[in-house]
Amino acid sequence: MDCKERGLEKKQHKVIIVGDSHARGCTAEVSHLLKNDFEVLGLVNPGAGMKNIKDTSRAKLHQLTKKDVAVLWGSSNDSVRNNSTAGKKHLLEFVISANHTNAILMSAPQRYDLMSKTCVNN
Repeated sequence: MDCKERGLEKKQHKVIIVGDSHARGCTAEVSHLLKNDFEVLGLVNPGAGMKNIKDTSRAKLHQLTKKDVAVLWGSSNDSVRNNSTAGKKHLLEFVISANHTNAILMSAPQRYDLMSKTCVNN
């Protein structure tokens, strides 16, 4: 019995989803939608800022190729701490380090429990 018959064939494409708690559950949903065509990996770190998300995903990010996709969903914790400038800096560093693959950036969701003019929603 070869690897393909045992369901152990190496996937042609990878999707890596990295982020804070907003990315929770996305890996399972994306994996379900993509069926067996992609290997889907999630690196979710609730409460983490962009620096931590960037640093913990660095090794996996370098394993990707032009056939793969890196999804980044973070910076909401930097916004809550009124640290958006540092979050943007680390976001830019993530994008620069992902120049050898396809990157999708997800924005921090709107906080409807706060006033619309608050710095968190800007």
